Amino acid sequence: MSADVVSLFAGVGGIDLGMSRGDNRLRTILFVEIHPDAQKVLQTHFPDVPIHADVCTLERLPPTTKVVTAGSPCCDFSVSNHEKLGLEGKKSGLLREVFRLLGDAPHVEHFVLENVANMLHLHGGAAMEELGRALLGMGFSYAFRVVDSRSFGLRQRRRRLICVARRGDRAPSWLLASSMAPPPEDKTSSPKEFCSFSWVDGNRGCSFVVDWTPTIRAHDTPLYMKSQPAVIVPATGHVGILSCEDGEMLQGFPRGWTSSLPDRRRFARIGNAVSVPVFVWVGAHLLSDELPHVAPVVEARPRARRPTAGLGDPRAGGRRVEGVTEWPQLPSLWADAPLAADPLSQKAIRGFLSRADKGKSGMPSWALDLLRSKVQ
Repeated sequence: MSADVVSLFAGVGGIDLGMSRGDNRLRTILFVEIHPDAQKVLQTHFPDVPIHADVCTLERLPPTTKVVTAGSPCCDFSVSNHEKLGLEGKKSGLLREVFRLLGDAPHVEHFVLENVANMLHLHGGAAMEELGRALLGMGFSYAFRVVDSRSFGLRQRRRRLICVARRGDRAPSWLLASSMAPPPEDKTSSPKEFCSFSWVDGNRGCSFVVDWTPTIRAHDTPLYMKSQPAVIVPATGHVGILSCEDGEMLQGFPRGWTSSLPDRRRFARIGNAVSVPVFVWVGAHLLSDELPHVAPVVEARPRARRPTAGLGDPRAGGRRVEGVTEWPQLPSLWADAPLAADPLSQKAIRGFLSRADKGKSGMPSWALDLLRSKVQ
């Protein structure tokens, strides 16, 4: 028997693609997405699913809805946003529209939220506290956890908060049941395949990583300036920036998923998307009644710095869970290395080196020397 899904802030459909792969009973019946480019991608891949543009004008959820998902706007939670308005921001505050819709929909049995990890910490965790109170007040139990996309075989360091809620007093503790130690990292020696960094940064770090990439960010500006991470291949000396197809692969989409858009606008949508394999995992467990044992819980102090995992139910309220890592699993196979076919321009390299020389880029000397060798 299928479970009808309404996808709020749907983006280019990563949550829906992943969850339906995890469990084919999950069937999206409505997208809510305001961006025209994202709408075009949704229409390309989900032609039979209607799209409602604005969550604020959606009066109620369809009566058959069993699952609601929300890849809600993260800009007011982001560490790169200097204002850090949280739920008081115009975009991230739209999460309260989700509360409105859920509060008027007792037929909804499951809720899934994705957002940036900083939502747990900004203003002492105020947004997560409000989310927890809202869910408990509507009769949901919930679990939350920060997960790293690398845990699912993607070569992208992407830390994201996943919150899963189910109606009733049994929290979806499967979200926390498996916890692995991440593999060790060595940034000092030359990598076997590639290394990557954010070339638009440099003054205060550049997110330098070996054998994977930093978080793909979305610079969703009218000019759509290139800002995707750069890749260094020491074996060949190549320094390039990620292509659109690289970005799709690093998010777990099939290559060409956003090809219905002009190339200069694709990366903004890719950077705003979710990592598909994360939601294959969520979808595979969401409708299960299995509730495995999890680590001991500890009462969370109000307004304290939030842990990276926790549970909540109407009887006990919100509790943190200790000892849960950001790696629910260890990948048996890594995705292919990104091609980064387009060279990083000499102008961009000079600009990065100028910032790195004045600040603290965190890039090892061998990588900086390789970059300097590219500047004529």
